[in-house]
Amino acid sequence: MKPNAKKDSDELYLDLFLSESASVTDAQIAYFREHPEQIDEVSAPLNIYRFFLWAGALLGVVLVAIAKFLKFSLLQGFMSEGVREFVVDILYESGVALISAVITAYILGILLKKHQENAVAWRAELRRKLGEQPPSK
Repeated sequence: MKPNAKKDSDELYLDLFLSESASVTDAQIAYFREHPEQIDEVSAPLNIYRFFLWAGALLGVVLVAIAKFLKFSLLQGFMSEGVREFVVDILYESGVALISAVITAYILGILLKKHQENAVAWRAELRRKLGEQPPSK
């Protein structure tokens, strides 16, 4: 795949991901006219999926780091102990939850990708066998 084709593909999938309607644009028609094998893959924008996973993981790490900084920093006199503990707990638990969600989504993504690969092979085999057999009455 050419570098520009990769960029075009990523932009197309991002547009499809963010779109709220099922209308087909001229740019999409032109792209899929050149890449008809990708029509069945539209439901799996893996690069966008990876971007959100990395963003979620990074946000989770940042939240945990901020919580630890607040807990052990010299800012202890800035807030009362109860408020500080509440804020630290919320930030820490939110960060850990985000990191856990990313790990879960990543594992589910692996399983989904394997399922999609199997579905593509199954559809190809089904089409081949349907082409071999005469239609039943």
